[in-house]
Amino acid sequence: MIKNIGAMAGLRFDEAACEAISSFCSDMPFWIRKACSSIHGKIETAVRPVQLQETVVSPMLDAYGQDEGAALAKVALQHLFRVYPELRAPSLTLLAEGSGLSAGIKRTLNRYGIVNPSGAVSGTMMRMALVMIAEEVPLIANEANETEEARPLVSEWAEELAGISYRRNTMERALRSLVINFLRMSALSTKGSASAKSALLSAIPQKRREELDPFNLETIAEKLFWIELVAVINKHWQLFERIFGDKTAFNENAGIVNDRPDAHAKHLEPSDVAMHRRSLHWLDERIARV
Repeated sequence: MIKNIGAMAGLRFDEAACEAISSFCSDMPFWIRKACSSIHGKIETAVRPVQLQETVVSPMLDAYGQDEGAALAKVALQHLFRVYPELRAPSLTLLAEGSGLSAGIKRTLNRYGIVNPSGAVSGTMMRMALVMIAEEVPLIANEANETEEARPLVSEWAEELAGISYRRNTMERALRSLVINFLRMSALSTKGSASAKSALLSAIPQKRREELDPFNLETIAEKLFWIELVAVINKHWQLFERIFGDKTAFNENAGIVNDRPDAHAKHLEPSDVAMHRRSLHWLDERIARV
């Protein structure tokens, strides 16, 4: 999978580099795709195709773990521990030497990807997430008693919104990169077509076009508002139709994502959060296929 993902972007990973990525991400396909996307963003397109070795990939993985990977793994673990709270304590004991977990517990943790078949923490991202959870400050006893009923609900909402915010940010970064790459490929493959930068700017209002024109393509894409990014995709729908399929569904889900549930001073309803989560999943699932 890693070699196939890299080949589409002109990145050739040797066996040691592939093993480093897989091990870092606990052999989880979704995490691997996110890590490869991060590596992709750090390699200049001008030098591609390029062979990447473990010595080059490892520092990129460490930086990814600090920036995004640990948070991604933490959200996944928090959800698991919310559903199966009995797994939290044995999972955290893995951070200590000689945890002495029973074979049955190790088999259960292996089933959820927390440990490998030998019983060790399955990867660097997983270990970083366990450390982050272990370092969370618990409530003192009297505070816990006073908030016994309120705390679970507040904690659940906070974790839910944090997860949504993280997923939206990572999905948006991936979408910006996808738009740049597709516009660039279109400009290179179609004789006499406008440059990728011109094609991008043509989809936004004149005033914003003048503001962004001095910058290069990558910087412009980073500065686009979400609704402008959606407008670019609509303007050049022929390039993105095979990814998103249904234009109406794309715009409906993009509109829901734009109405961020964690950015408005209003009462949150479970239905609002569920709808936002479904739209994120709809977009993220299609982007991940590329």
